[in-house]
Amino acid sequence: DRAISSSMTLQVTYAGSGSHHSAVNGGVGIFSDQIEPKYLQLGSLLQQTATAATLAQAQAISPGIALPYPTFVGSIGQALRPFPQYSSINDSYAQFASASYQALQIQMQRRMSKGLYFLAAYTGSKSINNTGGTIQFIYSNPRSAYDLHKEKSIALENIPHQISLVWVYSLPFGKGKQFANQGGIVDALVGGWQISAVQQYNAGSPLGTFNGACDVPYTGGCYADFNTTFTGPVRINGSYGHGVSKTSTTTPFIDKAAFQDAAPFTFGTTPRTMAFGLRNPWYLAESATLGKDFKLVEKMTLRLQADAFNLFNRTQFGGIT
Repeated sequence: DRAISSSMTLQVTYAGSGSHHSAVNGGVGIFSDQIEPKYLQLGSLLQQTATAATLAQAQAISPGIALPYPTFVGSIGQALRPFPQYSSINDSYAQFASASYQALQIQMQRRMSKGLYFLAAYTGSKSINNTGGTIQFIYSNPRSAYDLHKEKSIALENIPHQISLVWVYSLPFGKGKQFANQGGIVDALVGGWQISAVQQYNAGSPLGTFNGACDVPYTGGCYADFNTTFTGPVRINGSYGHGVSKTSTTTPFIDKAAFQDAAPFTFGTTPRTMAFGLRNPWYLAESATLGKDFKLVEKMTLRLQADAFNLFNRTQFGGIT
């Protein structure tokens, strides 16, 4: 904390936290019952019935493959599951995920002086995680339960910039004030009025996973690939909501040509969140109040007040899905 003047203070704070051993959707490693990623090199053989001929083809690619037990009947991919007798399992107690949060918090406050009070606060933060209760995977599980590190990404709830302004101003009119310094009817009409406002501005949350056609059997799924031949802006058609007419709600704001389906038997190259740094629109909101107290009798006051919410009629978009 530092006093800038007799009525103003500045506070700068660092906040940080980390967590480990939080929940993982679907389990980790063999307890997910997913096949190990190395077996994706078998390609379409994974979906073929395990016979002497197909096993021989699979063994030529990945030596050591064998039936899990003599009476097994099913595909080669099913045979490679850690628990091939089941179509799926779920480890409700898997707790191997981690998360971190770091923030710079700045607050400036001016105590009521010369009719003005204000509080300004800014938070710049970054939150990263790889799974957990607030993570929304396209599929129920991570792409590969054997490599949670590849799911590490900016958290969906991360808001990198948050600005809040609160201020109160006593208008300089009426008895004892700079203007119309009179009592009686003049003071009753123009004196004692206060205007106050709350302003909030938050950067948009990250866009989630981009998915596409997927061919990765016996795993948690895949994300889209970056289109390496794509050039130009990914964000198109101006600000979110711009150009949307009353008869059309299909204006695209992201160029889908920037993405492509992942190659068969690969997990996709885009991250779990925030591909190309894409975020939802900012949240912008302002509210204001104009009010005055009228003294009726010694223990009774009448308050006249007008409130305006969403003062500038800003549209609050729910985000891109």
